[in-house]
Amino acid sequence: MITEAVGLACDKCWHCGDKRARSIIVEKDNGWVLHSGLPKTASLDAHIEALLSKLDPFKESIRFISLADTVELSIVIYAPSPPALNFDSSIINQLTELGASMDIDLYILGE
Repeated sequence: MITEAVGLACDKCWHCGDKRARSIIVEKDNGWVLHSGLPKTASLDAHIEALLSKLDPFKESIRFISLADTVELSIVIYAPSPPALNFDSSIINQLTELGASMDIDLYILGE
């Protein structure tokens, strides 16, 4: 449904009630995932900028969806030590234009 509404294919999606692969967890919400396309070693800013560039041509459709549903940039970071989490105002402005919030999950793995 999101793919059709936005006009952009995703990298992964699921529906409420789907069972998560290799687990007993049942999804409570629908999900639609788009990856930046960059290697995992790229900087956080580079990942966000690449993703926002992919979304830019579809921002009106995404903004429309955000009026009724949650649009969120979800970031998961696995790092040996806490990284800097400083975002340029242009990133914040672009998220605002999309009607999106940001969620960051940070996992410190140690050296």
